[in-house]
Amino acid sequence: MKTYKLALACLFISYINLSIGQDCYLPRTGSTLYTTDDVAYNLPVISGLVTMGELQSGTWRVVGTSGSVQASMIDNSGRTSTLQISGQGQVAIKNVNTDIAQNKNVVSECVQTFQVRAFRSASVNNPDLADYCPINVVVVIDESASISASNIDQSIRNGVMIFGDVLSNSGSQMAIVEYDSKARRVAINNSTDLQPVTPEFLDGLRNYLDTDYQPRADQFKLIGGTNWQDALVYANKVEGADFILMLTDGNPTFYNTAGLTSPTIAGEGEQFDLTALKHAQDAANQLKRADKHLFVIGVGMPETTQPIVDISGRERFEMGGDINSLIASDYAIVAPDEIENIFAAVGVETCGTLIPTVGEWGIVNMFLLILIIGVLSLQQNISESPVFRMTP
Repeated sequence: MKTYKLALACLFISYINLSIGQDCYLPRTGSTLYTTDDVAYNLPVISGLVTMGELQSGTWRVVGTSGSVQASMIDNSGRTSTLQISGQGQVAIKNVNTDIAQNKNVVSECVQTFQVRAFRSASVNNPDLADYCPINVVVVIDESASISASNIDQSIRNGVMIFGDVLSNSGSQMAIVEYDSKARRVAINNSTDLQPVTPEFLDGLRNYLDTDYQPRADQFKLIGGTNWQDALVYANKVEGADFILMLTDGNPTFYNTAGLTSPTIAGEGEQFDLTALKHAQDAANQLKRADKHLFVIGVGMPETTQPIVDISGRERFEMGGDINSLIASDYAIVAPDEIENIFAAVGVETCGTLIPTVGEWGIVNMFLLILIIGVLSLQQNISESPVFRMTP
């Protein structure tokens, strides 16, 4: 069996009350984690953290492995531990939990086991974007903490508004999904469904972007991460959509997992998590099988774009491309200062008309003047023709 030598990043965040003797952290016991030796993913050598909830601390240690899997764990102050995994097989981890609020009394002990497998990309074909107008589009906006840290949040606001302005009154419809560690459907004028892109809709969109779109993080990293899976799941739930336009400034760090009472999240949290990519690809495949075209805009991405290719497809859209290239394209990679331009380009190519700048109006007027002169000359020639000449 081939040994996979790169470390798998795994940060598990727990929301549960450990005193009830259930799973000590997430994902739950029996879950599958993914690793790879493919250099295309550029995985970090050092893995992520195992973290408890706000009122718990704990100690962790690896108590068993099978197959070729190798794992090690370093305790870092009783609140977090670093877990490194390579190879394939099964890993078992023991956790002794204490309650900070109760003088660190032990409240539970448990052993959890996880299966470790090699990631194999299995992306389905992205259906071409229908080359017609109007379109029904879900704009999926990254609200992770890195957006504000990179000072590109205002450029995203501007880009989304430009996209809306281009589609205005074209008969197109739009809905918004935002995501960080989890995703949410955004209410524009009290509705999360597709709505016609009208001046009234754009007013509501502007109000959301100015007041509610606020990339941020919290102390325990429960918000501010990047959960592609949840974003795509929510986008796929929008009835009537045929185009999913998704923006991200980084690779996935969180994914959904089954909690005790409802789905919650697991993942590395701050660095690329290959298990999160596997879950995101599954969600993207489901969306594409529903005949929805997924177009991903990567902003200031890391050196590797393989994770974006794994959810969307291999065809890259280059700025300046036309509608024929866009309907078959899967993703675009742009610099932060090109955010507004890519939103404008996608809007114009799918269902919009380019509004000339002040400098371009002179050229437009010149062509209009030539056209008017040509029409007048043609009318004069027709009226003087023997066939059409009117006699007294």
